[in-house]
Amino acid sequence: MPSKPIATIILAAGESRRMGCPKQLLHFRDTTLIQHAIESAISANLGPAFLVLGANAKVISAQINEDDVKLVLNENWDAGMHTSIRRGIEALEIQQPDSAAAILMNCDQPYITGETLRALATTFHASARSAVASHYGGTNGTPALFSAALFNKLKALNSGGAKHLLKELGHEVIYSDFPSGEVDIDTHADYIQLTAVSAVSSASVVSESSCWNARRQS
Repeated sequence: MPSKPIATIILAAGESRRMGCPKQLLHFRDTTLIQHAIESAISANLGPAFLVLGANAKVISAQINEDDVKLVLNENWDAGMHTSIRRGIEALEIQQPDSAAAILMNCDQPYITGETLRALATTFHASARSAVASHYGGTNGTPALFSAALFNKLKALNSGGAKHLLKELGHEVIYSDFPSGEVDIDTHADYIQLTAVSAVSSASVVSESSCWNARRQS
């Protein structure tokens, strides 16, 4: 009997206030951060991919292939990450109600791959735990997998993100190593450092310009 699908929910509704422009559109490895996240979710081949957008949704959605993901709009994005989690789970329950679990991921961890997500699913299937979190840099966090039994708790979050529920679950959570998972892109300095170590600085200049243009168009 085939395994039930595990959906991936990409949380990308924030306005990138610290970056100053939509970081979802920043260039990385011949694509953008948002497209890299989408391609990682698709290559994991675990189930459908949902993309939650909010701030700059029109500009960002114009830069992706909408056939690859199920778009979800969070009009209440500025109230906090928990609202995007709720919208993603609600969409998942309607469109893929037989899902065994959902993986919550952000688009600003550039070293996520399909294998990162598959490792979460493998750990989930091999254990009796209800949640699997990524472990990196001495901490635990996203991407994180939550069984369908936890969907109501995810929808009931009233602040913060997935880390709040992981802390509450305590020993119910098992961990999967995610090398370089501590790298995330929140500021211009973070991005400059990423492009330096990834040797993509020449291409990124064009993308940074596109990022700022996107801000003006939004």
